[in-house]
Amino acid sequence: MTTATRTSETKNSKITIKLTRNVTDKTAYSDGYNTKIGREVAEYFDIALHSKEYGFTKRTSGKRNDYGMPKLDPDAPAGAVGRMGDQVWLSREVYDIIISMMDELEVEVPKTDEQKQIEAEEVERKRIGEENMDRMSKEHAARQRHPGWCDKCNSYCYGDCEA
Repeated sequence: MTTATRTSETKNSKITIKLTRNVTDKTAYSDGYNTKIGREVAEYFDIALHSKEYGFTKRTSGKRNDYGMPKLDPDAPAGAVGRMGDQVWLSREVYDIIISMMDELEVEVPKTDEQKQIEAEEVERKRIGEENMDRMSKEHAARQRHPGWCDKCNSYCYGDCEA
């Protein structure tokens, strides 16, 4: 497991971000049997935004695009450009600091060879799945085009008979 932490302060807030990258066993929990079914990548950010002015700390964790992570919001009120979760509006300064710290941490904490291999296998698995879905949808469309009664086998088939 590799981790790195960054801290930054502005006039009104203190920002702490931690990136954790880890490869763990993937486990299927079924009827009391915990079966290891391969390896998976666990990669997540922990963000703590402490407001010096109001004295509260808002925490969130997850992957970069998960719910609750800092995002730009076109419906932000005046003075804010984004939000973190449902409760915290971010100013441009704080938003830019958070994003730059996240970028720095991703560069600082390198991916291991095992993590790169697992991610490449996942990309290949998704590509194969998409190809299979395309093939099956084409086969289904071809079956649906068949009129019903088959003159080859003299029954209702899908037109794939070899009578």
